[in-house]
Amino acid sequence: MSMTDQADPTHYDFFIPAADYTDPDFGRRERLRLWPKVWQIACRAEEIPNFGDYVRYDIADESIVVVRLGNGSVGAYYNTCRHRGRLLVDDERGNVADGFACRYHGWRFALDGALTHVHYRKDWAGCPSLEDGSLNLKSLRVGQWAGWVWVSMDPQGPSLEEYLGEAIHVFRNFGLEDMRMAWYERLIVDVNWKVVIEAFNEGYHVATTHNTSTDFTPASRVRKGRRDTRTSTANGSRPRAWSIASTIRTPRSIGT
Repeated sequence: MSMTDQADPTHYDFFIPAADYTDPDFGRRERLRLWPKVWQIACRAEEIPNFGDYVRYDIADESIVVVRLGNGSVGAYYNTCRHRGRLLVDDERGNVADGFACRYHGWRFALDGALTHVHYRKDWAGCPSLEDGSLNLKSLRVGQWAGWVWVSMDPQGPSLEEYLGEAIHVFRNFGLEDMRMAWYERLIVDVNWKVVIEAFNEGYHVATTHNTSTDFTPASRVRKGRRDTRTSTANGSRPRAWSIASTIRTPRSIGT
């Protein structure tokens, strides 16, 4: 170990460079090489129970709409009209059972993504893109696991099952698919996204930041001389847990 290392411990290999959180170029590379390559949770399946129900999911510079289709399956499209790039849906959730309608020039798309209506279509005579399907909505890969709807922007990437890997086995007994969302909160936090994710991924801060929450764990009740009498319901079954959706969205610029 050099004298420089002793004076400045951030030279150790296991320290994360501050630039990973502050360098605009690092963020640009994440938008190009990270988010388009990973499976992401867009919503819970119970958020879109009926035909045409949709949830809008924004990540970095992209906006995605996840919608319940007629056969009960789920589709996902870039939230962009193929004409001039106007958002197809502005609200975070709603229903588009009659299809998507662009509020700019009035183009319409069916829930399978097909372009179904163009104003003054005769003026577009000879435009092959209107006939060969190349102006249909651009779809994304969709998967479901544990009650969550996942989307991937990478058409050549691994399947959802391959991406989740060992997590499927680890969480197999948690009954996540039977949980239901109790509340939803959308937060925009003025920090790098990794700071927030890291806080959720470690429990070291809980004893200080959320110290009262430890009062509800069986171990803490035993330490305080109290038996945990809340581990079963009146009929002897385990209580049903609720899932909580808390999303963090980064500012998004509208692009084509």
